[in-house]
Amino acid sequence: IWEVTEGWAAGIQLTGLSLSTSEYSGWSLQQFDGGDSFVTEFLLKEILATLPSSTQDFLICTAILDRLDPSICDILTNRSDSSDTLLELERLGLFIVRLHSKEPIFRYHHLFAESLQGELKNRYAKDVICSMYQKAATIYRENGDFISAIELAMKGQSYELAEEWINAF
Repeated sequence: IWEVTEGWAAGIQLTGLSLSTSEYSGWSLQQFDGGDSFVTEFLLKEILATLPSSTQDFLICTAILDRLDPSICDILTNRSDSSDTLLELERLGLFIVRLHSKEPIFRYHHLFAESLQGELKNRYAKDVICSMYQKAATIYRENGDFISAIELAMKGQSYELAEEWINAF
């Protein structure tokens, strides 16, 4: 539970509540991945819903990224304020983890990212989501990060593109 929640105290408590429901009877802690309704509902209703719609859109659209580099976020979201947005999210303590001490490169808390990705599927059509993955993959490819590009292409079901890049790699 500690690994799944990354030590987030409320996440541990919500996990305890989740595991006490009949839905998880007979499950072991090793089978619990954190993607249950208590945690997701809390993150979406108590955190995401309280933010301005532009911030919500930013969070949801960038949830497909493992690393939140402001320049990549700007291209993916068609914005120019990703650095400021990420720094503000960090200042507010909103489930964002800085990956580099000198550069504003972040990642979302795993449970938050999973919840945001679920919300992405609720708000956008499958073809739009695939297009977002393809756009992000292309950005990584253009920046020379072939591994991340291929992983995103695969997640976005752009298998032909991933195959092309694998063969070129």
